[in-house]
Amino acid sequence: MPRRYAFRYVKCEILDTSPKYKVRFSNFKVTAISAVSPEVAASVASLNTRHQDLMDIDRVSRLTVRSCMQTVFEDGPRRDRRLWMGDLRLQALGNYCTFKDFNSGKQCLYMFAALPREGRGKLTSLCFERPNLAAASDYIVHYDALFGATVYDYTLASGEHETAKELWSTILGSMKVALSHVDEKSRFSSDKTAAWKFLDWSEGLDTNAGMHELELFCCKQINALATILHYPKPHADVAKEMTDAVHYFYDEEQELFVSGSNRQVSWTSQAWMALSASMPPSSALLAMKKAMSHPGAVKPLTPYAYHHVAEALARNDGKEECLVLLRQYWKVWH
Repeated sequence: MPRRYAFRYVKCEILDTSPKYKVRFSNFKVTAISAVSPEVAASVASLNTRHQDLMDIDRVSRLTVRSCMQTVFEDGPRRDRRLWMGDLRLQALGNYCTFKDFNSGKQCLYMFAALPREGRGKLTSLCFERPNLAAASDYIVHYDALFGATVYDYTLASGEHETAKELWSTILGSMKVALSHVDEKSRFSSDKTAAWKFLDWSEGLDTNAGMHELELFCCKQINALATILHYPKPHADVAKEMTDAVHYFYDEEQELFVSGSNRQVSWTSQAWMALSASMPPSSALLAMKKAMSHPGAVKPLTPYAYHHVAEALARNDGKEECLVLLRQYWKVWH
C-alpha cells in the first residue's frame, strides 16, 4: 500500500469478479509502525493497582501515545498527522513517564524553533514535516507561550540542559505576544489582539481568566527552567504582578474564578487557576469541585481540556476526584 493507514479492522469488499474464479487472499500482513520499538513498549511496567478499570485505561493510553509517536508526535495517527504544540506537550509528558523516548521530544522542540513566524519571537502552532519542514498559517497565542513550558518538561524529565540553553532565546521570544495582552493592571485581556486564544472548543468559553492563569503558569515554568540553568529569572516581576492581579477574577461569594463581563464560570478557568498555583491547594481544589457541580458552568469539550482539569485536580490534593473524573470520562468515550 502506498501510505500508512490507521485502523482496528479491515474489510475487503469484492466489487466484481468472474463466475469462473474465486478470490483468495494469502500472505496478508500488517506492519505496525511507531518510534517506540516493541521491546521498549513491552518493558514499560503496567500500572500498579488492583483496579482493573484503571489498568485498562493505562494500557489503552500507552497504546494511543505509542501510535501517535511516529517521526513526530502526531495529533493522531488517523485524524490529523501534524505536529501541534499543545498536543506535543501532553503527549511528551505521557512519553516521559512511560517510554522515555527523549530524542523524539527534543526533535519536535527544534522543529518548532526552526520555524519562527515573522522573525524571532513568534512560533507557529503546528508544523508540516513533509514534503519539507514548513510552518502552517495557524497561530494560537497560548500554544506559542507553552513552548517554554514544554522545554522545561523535557529538561526536567531528561536531565539534559544543553537543549534548553540553545533554545533559550526562542523561549524568551515565544512569550512576547502573550505578554503583550497584559494590561496596565497586570491582567490578561483577550481583546488586546485578534489572535486566536484557544483553550477548548466549548461553545461560548470566555478565555480571559483561563489565559491569565495559563500565561502565569508559563512564566513560572520558564522561571523554574532559568533556575535549573543558573540564569536570572526573566519573568519574576511579571509573575508576581499577575499573581497579585488574580483576585480580579475571583468571586469571593461563590469561591470561584469567573471570566469576562458575564462573569462566566467554567471548568477550564478553574483548571488553569489550579495549575498556575496562584492559590493554596485547598482553595484551588474547592474552586474546582464547586465549578464541577455548578449547573451553569461551561464544561470541557475536548480531551485536551479534560487533561488539564484532571491534572489540576491531581496536583491540588484531589487525587480521588481526579480518579472519579477519569472513570466518568472513559465510560463516556468507551
